[in-house]
Amino acid sequence: MAPRHIDKDIRANYQIDNFEIAAGGFGKVFRASDRKHPERQVAIKSMLLSSRQHQEVSENEVNLMKTLDHPHICKLFETYQKGALMYYVMELCEGKDLFEHMFNTETPRRLEEQKAAEIIQQVVSALQYAHDKGIAHRDIKPENVVFSSQDPDCNQIKVIDWGVGHDFGARKMRHFAGTVKYCAPEVMQADRLSRWFTSYTAACDMWSVGVLIYVMLAGRMPFWGNQKALLQSMKKEPIGLAYSIGVPVCRSESPQFSMESHRL
Repeated sequence: MAPRHIDKDIRANYQIDNFEIAAGGFGKVFRASDRKHPERQVAIKSMLLSSRQHQEVSENEVNLMKTLDHPHICKLFETYQKGALMYYVMELCEGKDLFEHMFNTETPRRLEEQKAAEIIQQVVSALQYAHDKGIAHRDIKPENVVFSSQDPDCNQIKVIDWGVGHDFGARKMRHFAGTVKYCAPEVMQADRLSRWFTSYTAACDMWSVGVLIYVMLAGRMPFWGNQKALLQSMKKEPIGLAYSIGVPVCRSESPQFSMESHRL
């Protein structure tokens, strides 16, 4: 369990660097060191709870992450809240996220099949663990897959950002969540359909994994356009909705990658 500290100054326990190592729509991430044990390096995400939406996302992420303990899920150690500021003390991932790794140059850097297979094995392992605990991530994409090390030969990753995750063991999933281009069709249509009579399952994460595989190997998205165009393109593909952990998620001419995908 991750201890939660209310009205306690995080700087009393951590020396926080001024240089941010990541930033997103809901906060910024900084490197920090434990004042009692300076050799212990952590990442601290700061988030301004300026709206009800931010408060709900923060509360949801904390509740989910404190139950997750897996080698390929970024670990939440503790949280601090001071007024409208929330701080997450998390495991430090030294490397870039997968999106930055692939698209920080003019020409997208497609991954070799062996590297892609190693990354996907870890992502699926993390999702299988979370699903077994009744938790869906709902926003699998390159930005939420981070390399543990700056070493270019190290392919160890962590899945981050569980802010729109969902405890489907407690409540059915009925609403849209995530990033449109990586969403499963049933998630994309969730708010259009009668939400009181329909729901979707954690298999939505495996659709996102399939899109992630395509992006890693092709260097581009499998579907393009606005939400309506995306849905039309998806429905033309002979994939159906019976995707889950435990079935092949990719076809490849490489026997090595085919073998790795079947292991998923």
